[in-house]
Amino acid sequence: VMPSKFEGLPLALLEAMDLGVVPVASRLPGSTDAVVEHNVNGMLTMPGDWRAIVDCLESLELDRRRLRELSRRAWERVHTEFSVNTVGSAYTALINRCIANRQYGRAGRRSGRLDTTLLGDFPRLPMCLVRPIRKALRIAGLLPVSARTTA
Repeated sequence: VMPSKFEGLPLALLEAMDLGVVPVASRLPGSTDAVVEHNVNGMLTMPGDWRAIVDCLESLELDRRRLRELSRRAWERVHTEFSVNTVGSAYTALINRCIANRQYGRAGRRSGRLDTTLLGDFPRLPMCLVRPIRKALRIAGLLPVSARTTA
């Protein structure tokens, strides 16, 4: 059970699915729903809906055949789409794209101000993550020219 209200890509979820555990998780767009398909390889509920979580667990307890099928599909999903080779290849491709797009030269002096245009869909991004994300975007060549000179 993963009743989170916010997650990135939860490794605990992937590790559990790798062991055949059927996940019952909060539906978090771009996070849990990127791994779990409702009633295919796990179950998703709305964040904070404890009644739905209990209902999912009870339904799995009452239908062991369905539990076994979801367990098999959970295991398959992790082994086909999140294996070491698949994820390693994706990271290698990302690093190669970043290297290919790298802009050489020194950036201008930092302004000391937070450029909120870089936060996109993450307006509540913790300050400790702003610089690493800006650096990754700069390396990938995804920052606008004005942001590159003030970064």
